[in-house]
Amino acid sequence: MPDPFRFLHCTAMLALLLSSITAAAVLSAPPVRGDVEDQVPRLFSAERYEEAATLLSAYIDAHPNDADMLYNLACAFARLGRTDDAADTMLRAVESGFVAFDHMMSDPDLDAIRDHPTYTAILEAVRRVRDRNSDPTTALQHAIDQWKDRFGDQAYRYAIDEQRRLAFATALDAASSEAMRTMLIREADHCVATLFGGHLDVPVLIAIPTPDDADTLLQAADIGGMYVHASRRLIARNIGDSLRHEFVHAMHFAHMERIGQKHPLWIQEGIAALYETYSWADDGTIVFEPNDRRNIAKRRQRAGRLMAWDRLFDMTGVQFMRMAGRLYPEVRSIFEYLAAEGKLSTWYSTYVLHFDEDSTGRLAMEKVFDAPLRDVERAWQVWLAQSPAVDDEIRAGEASLGIRSSENASNDGVFVADVLMGGGARAAGVRRGDVIVALDDVEIRSLRDLTLALGGRSVGDEVALRIRRREAYQTITVRLTGLGSEIISHGS
Repeated sequence: MPDPFRFLHCTAMLALLLSSITAAAVLSAPPVRGDVEDQVPRLFSAERYEEAATLLSAYIDAHPNDADMLYNLACAFARLGRTDDAADTMLRAVESGFVAFDHMMSDPDLDAIRDHPTYTAILEAVRRVRDRNSDPTTALQHAIDQWKDRFGDQAYRYAIDEQRRLAFATALDAASSEAMRTMLIREADHCVATLFGGHLDVPVLIAIPTPDDADTLLQAADIGGMYVHASRRLIARNIGDSLRHEFVHAMHFAHMERIGQKHPLWIQEGIAALYETYSWADDGTIVFEPNDRRNIAKRRQRAGRLMAWDRLFDMTGVQFMRMAGRLYPEVRSIFEYLAAEGKLSTWYSTYVLHFDEDSTGRLAMEKVFDAPLRDVERAWQVWLAQSPAVDDEIRAGEASLGIRSSENASNDGVFVADVLMGGGARAAGVRRGDVIVALDDVEIRSLRDLTLALGGRSVGDEVALRIRRREAYQTITVRLTGLGSEIISHGS
């Protein structure tokens, strides 16, 4: 049967508001992925394979390279006795990046094609790939070669970390590329020590494309990055919060495969969102910092609209993603609370240990806090109410640099699209086309970073602005001036 958990993960998946679509639009539009994820396992359980094949075919017509859905369609064809179609579709799935071959080899839905020449050829290819992957260096180089075949090497730098099984393809200069690798290596080592107990088992490619290539690969401007587990490939628009988020997904997926568990999305997304914003203390410990998600959670709390834990912990992946906009801030806050209480590592290890008894996370909460779930939830709500909000907007009259930015125009910082008359940036010599990479001692990799770094500053304050001008770096002192009539937030 198709595994309902083996689906593409994206940082910013749109809520599936089907109720607002007209009947005519529903008839003419291809199926939405979330609906397909929800319906296909039910159709298979009811042995309604023809309906499953029809639904999957309609989806694949619009998304021909979706490896997981191609796999599911191959299963439906095999159940229908359409063995040639099943084998051909299985081959298409592999060509599109499907790599869950252990699942494929044990899936009874594919029993009808075990002796098909195409299927046996796939198995032989799998054996060759696994022989190759037994040598990490060869596997990592293969991941780089695949990227290089499509995008070339003129705009990209390539690197390998054999110890952590990471390959890098980055459209960055040497300084930003090295900073990105250093950040991820430290994050990986922390995840291993605190949560996942080991590095990646199968090599993963970390790709930071050019802005134009990112538009092609990520398709929607509001998608900051994605990790596709089927192809072990992580793509991010910049080397900031989206990259940190998606990298935790790669580490988490590897751990789940290693221990044979499938954790619900509230846990996957909560842990990944936690790592979006952090700093390192002088003693080397990590400090998870609040970001704009905290403000959203606090607003929902004041409005009495937080999701009750009993309901949240029981949600399917499809249900969760339909409410992603409101739930990401809440689940990040839950894991912020665990970290603030010094219980993040203990909670996760307890959850893994008792997974077979309870996969929702309830039991782990009760064991770690030695209290009923409702009491733990109340304590979290008190903590959230008392936690300070972050300044995530720059309003008229508040301290600003005096620039306009274009968020997706750079992959290593904030691109200066315009320098405003009368602003501090213009007076200091900042130019259109510069890229802001740091403010004082804070790295700036996205507009979210810049907005949070400016929060709480006053008009007249001076800041050290580090910029990249083409290949050259310089630090400029900028006196902050009052913003005009605009309101700037990380989403603007």
